[in-house]
Amino acid sequence: MKPYIYTISALLLFVSCYNKTSNIITNTIDDKHYLEDITKSWQAIYLDDTSLDAIVGEITKVLYDDGLYFISHKPNPDNSDIVISVYNENGKFMRKISHIGRANNEYLFLKEWDLNTSNNEVLLYDGHTSRLLRYSYMNEFIGSYQLDSSFEQMSYLYTLSDNTFFIQMKILSEGINDLFLYNTNGNSKSLFQNKNIKTDGFMFIPMKTYFSHSNNMNYFSRYFDNNIYSIDSMGNIDHYLKLDFIPTYKKRDLRLISLEDDMRPQSYIANIYNFNKFILIDCREDKLLIDKRDKTITIYKRNMFVGKEIPLNQHIICSYNNYIVGFLNNIDAQNYQELINENTPKEVIEFYKKAAENENATLVLYEIGK
Repeated sequence: MKPYIYTISALLLFVSCYNKTSNIITNTIDDKHYLEDITKSWQAIYLDDTSLDAIVGEITKVLYDDGLYFISHKPNPDNSDIVISVYNENGKFMRKISHIGRANNEYLFLKEWDLNTSNNEVLLYDGHTSRLLRYSYMNEFIGSYQLDSSFEQMSYLYTLSDNTFFIQMKILSEGINDLFLYNTNGNSKSLFQNKNIKTDGFMFIPMKTYFSHSNNMNYFSRYFDNNIYSIDSMGNIDHYLKLDFIPTYKKRDLRLISLEDDMRPQSYIANIYNFNKFILIDCREDKLLIDKRDKTITIYKRNMFVGKEIPLNQHIICSYNNYIVGFLNNIDAQNYQELINENTPKEVIEFYKKAAENENATLVLYEIGK
C-alpha cells in the first residue's frame, strides 16, 4: 500500500457563527503503524452475568461518567425498545433506567439520550411527545423540558452544558436546517443546512454528524465532510482543521452498503475520538492521530487493534479521558480464540477464555499514550 498524503488546511467559512483559521500544516505519513503501538495499557471489564436484569442485548451506545458505565441496548431483537443499564467500574450491575408509559415521569419511545455530567443526570428524549426527561444517576425522576414538535426528527443529542444542547435532525430534503443549538429557555439556533451529495450519477443526503465530548472542548464533523469543527460549552463554533485526502474519493471508491448506510467512500471521516492530548479520526481505511499541540498527524492501519500484543476488537464505541472503549460478546471471544498462536501473550489468551465463558458482554479499555 502506498503512503497517503493528508493535508491540513484552512477553510474560509462564510457563515457568521464561525471564526476563521489560517494555519496550514502538511504531512506525509507512512502506513506501517498499528494503534496498539501507542496503547499504554488495556483492561477488561466483564459485565455482570449473575441475573437476567444484568444481561445486555444489542448494544447501541456506551457513555462513562463518575465511575459508571451507561449502556443502552435492545433486550429484544424483535422490537425497537431500548433500555439503559448502569454498571460500576468493576462491571457490577447497578440498575436499569427504563420508564416506558404515559405518566409524567415516563416516555413512550426512547429515541436518543445523553448524560449531563455536570449535574449527574441522564437525559432521555421521547420521540412521541418531544420531551427531554431528566433522571438522576440513581434513576430518580427530576423533571422534563418540552421541546418544539419539529424536534421529533431528532437523531442525535449531545449535551454542551446544563442548558445548551447540540441536536442533529434527520432531514430528507435539501436546503433545510438539520443541526441546531437548543437551550432550555426554548431558543434554538440553526447551524447548517442539509445539502445533497452528488457524485458520478449518485445523489444522496447525509444524515449524520460525528461528535466527541470533552470537558473543555468538543469536536464534530459532518457526514461526508473533511472539515472538523470545535464547539465549546456555550455553543461557540470554530473551524478546527480540514483534511484533504489524496487520493480524493471517486466513483470507484464508493460502495453501496445498504439503504440505511447510504453511500460511503473508502476514505472519509467516519468517527471522532477526543482525548486529553490527542484527537483520533476514523477515516474508514485509516486512523489519524492528531496531536492537539501542533496538529501533526500519524496514520495507522484500518483495524485499530490487530491483536498482536493486546486483544483484538472491532467494536469501538466511545472514548473518555485517555481511553478508547470497545466491547465484545462471548461469541466474538470464541471466534477470536481461533486466532491464538504461539506468539499470543498469555494474558490475552486468558482474556479470550474468560470473555467466552461470560454470559454477558465484555468491555475493553485501551489507554492511549505510550
